[in-house]
Amino acid sequence: MNVFLVVLAGMLVKVLATDDPYHDVQPGLKTTASPKDNETFVEGISPKENTTKYWHDLNEAVLQEKLARKPNKGLAKNLILFLGDGMSLATLTAARIYLGQLKKEAGENSFLSFEKFPYTGLAKTYCADSQVADSACSATAYLTGVKGNIYTVGVTSSVGLRDWENMKNESY
Repeated sequence: MNVFLVVLAGMLVKVLATDDPYHDVQPGLKTTASPKDNETFVEGISPKENTTKYWHDLNEAVLQEKLARKPNKGLAKNLILFLGDGMSLATLTAARIYLGQLKKEAGENSFLSFEKFPYTGLAKTYCADSQVADSACSATAYLTGVKGNIYTVGVTSSVGLRDWENMKNESY
């Protein structure tokens, strides 16, 4: 039994000591030992991010910027709707990380250009008959304010897919 445990422990050490390209935190970025405390840093990640002060200062700066912004209480003359079809929050996060990695940074702290807009909003999308929206029912809801069924465009959820007669009915 003891020999088995020793062999098992040896195998575990070998596995943990081997480079694993499938579970690398930052693929393509080399890790280097820090000159102090035997810590390991990944290329592109700023060592100052390891300090509490960095995060407190960053959050304080963002908070002060938001508090200094004067609310716009005027009536909008124009409105620009910036729509990203298929851009879920997870997709935005992946794009942000990729953008940062292209700059040889970690990526999580990068910003996409539209994330710096002064006023933004999110809308959850789903079809009346489906938890996952397609472009047709999303566009219908966005343009009319009324949800439709999946694979239908410009009609209410009273009209089903291939319901040709009701599609001609202007009340739908």
